[in-house]
Amino acid sequence: MRTIALLSALAALTLVPRGVLAQEPDTQAPNESFTVAALGGVEGYTGDFAPLINPGPSWGVLVNVQPTPVLGLELRYSGASNPLTVPVFSGGRVVRNGAGVNVKLAVPATVEPYVFGGVAVSRANVTDVPEGLGYVDDTFGSIPVGAGLSFHAGALTAGVRGGVDFAFNDTYLPVDRDYTIWNGLVELGATF
Repeated sequence: MRTIALLSALAALTLVPRGVLAQEPDTQAPNESFTVAALGGVEGYTGDFAPLINPGPSWGVLVNVQPTPVLGLELRYSGASNPLTVPVFSGGRVVRNGAGVNVKLAVPATVEPYVFGGVAVSRANVTDVPEGLGYVDDTFGSIPVGAGLSFHAGALTAGVRGGVDFAFNDTYLPVDRDYTIWNGLVELGATF
């Protein structure tokens, strides 16, 4: 009788998923991560404004919350300073500062490719331009999209990213023309 009871107990244990009875400790690292990175690079304009506005330096700060290895949420501050090329401006610039939020989809790995897209709001200030030429200070929205590649070594993160911003509700440039704002950035940060 004891042998039958022991065999029944062993049979029942083989049907219970591993770790349920013994409450084995979870040895996997949590999926979520939090990254803070500094950004630096170049920003420019495409389309009709490409010949009127030179590429210039770009900078920013990025905070990425990654609740799963594939899905992330980025909060980003970005800025840029672009010189105007028309000689009459003699030193005129478009200085942009903005903030936005992106959804990030990544392929988890030590070298991690990803794509992102979101929404942003920017403030453009035009400096050293004579009045009446159509360049004015303005707050406008944009839809940023892009891709990048991150490298992870312990807590350190480095990477490159590029993207375009499709502007809307913008009046800081003289006439309504087709253009996008492009950028190429290097990022350096830490993951917690």
